Amino acid sequence: MRGKKRRSSWGSIDSVSPDKHVIRYMEASPGGRRRRSKTFYGSRKGAELELARLRVLNDVEGAPPVTFSVAWATWVEPWIEKSVAAGKLSRNTGRMYRSSWKPCEERWGGTAVGAPKPMEVQAWLDPMSKEQARSALRMMRKAAGFAAKFAGADAQWAGVDYDLPAGAVRERKSGTYTWDEADALWLEVRGTPLEGAFLASMFGGLRVGEALAMSAQRLARVEVRGFRFCAVGVACQMGNRDGEVTGEGELKNPQSVRTALVPGRYGDALLALGGASGSGWLSDRGEGIPMGHGSARAMWGRKRLPMQNLRPSWRTMAAYDWGLPDHVLEPLMGHKMQGVTGKHYLRPDTAQIAELFLNSLDEKARLRIF
Repeated sequence: MRGKKRRSSWGSIDSVSPDKHVIRYMEASPGGRRRRSKTFYGSRKGAELELARLRVLNDVEGAPPVTFSVAWATWVEPWIEKSVAAGKLSRNTGRMYRSSWKPCEERWGGTAVGAPKPMEVQAWLDPMSKEQARSALRMMRKAAGFAAKFAGADAQWAGVDYDLPAGAVRERKSGTYTWDEADALWLEVRGTPLEGAFLASMFGGLRVGEALAMSAQRLARVEVRGFRFCAVGVACQMGNRDGEVTGEGELKNPQSVRTALVPGRYGDALLALGGASGSGWLSDRGEGIPMGHGSARAMWGRKRLPMQNLRPSWRTMAAYDWGLPDHVLEPLMGHKMQGVTGKHYLRPDTAQIAELFLNSLDEKARLRIF
């Protein structure tokens, strides 16, 4: 049964069913205003939000004040999608932004962007944790910024310096492991499901999520002048939950898709782990799926430096103990090379990087690694 058609002074919504609505509106075009219609699938409230969004886009001067919900749907959400598609934001960052937006939507969704008073915003932030408050306020300001830019909204509250809740953000332990400490730590994790991820991060520079998502099919033996490497194809990463592997190429940024090199005895051990893995996942705990960040943190424990510190430990060790220069290390880390030449022209393959690796490697380090 068709629902009652509800009209506003600018457009209308005809509810065909509880989850199907026909929206009619006036579209601004170079030739003048044109009647348009679109079918919206979802709730009535969602249809009303879509009509409000269309009015902001097509009737800027006559539209009512932009609400936070409309600002998010009109500008912030498309900006996130476009940034992820262009590789400027990772999918995981996009998910974090949307998650941080939820408390803003609940409290301020139907409120005009310029309406909040600083005292109201401060009272809203006070019960949150420090990190929640920081993230939510960042998204609230992001919506206000777009509304100010495209609809002339006056959000004076956004410029206020708010007091974040007293609860401190959990500080990550700083510090790096020395080469001797790394070798000793390898003995501690040997035989555990974390051994492969440890070797790839500590001796190959992978991020934790990348290392946990390693599979045997992405490992390959590379030999240059008799010296052996394990080449690790990095193309996906783990989420927080076990088995939560991202899609191909869903990494921190586009250049993070790369081939890393784990040299000598460390690479030999990694290849052996890959060959012995029944499921193919090197971080499999025996359930046929790779560990997520949560399980890895629990198994790693709190007495050690966090697993995130393995990558900077490798970078420090590779530069100061192994003698490797930036132009070798940066591609292995998945970083852009500096300058126009580095950004647009330098695309060394795995064999070339391995050759440069050997040519730059300190002789004492070579004897210890290989």
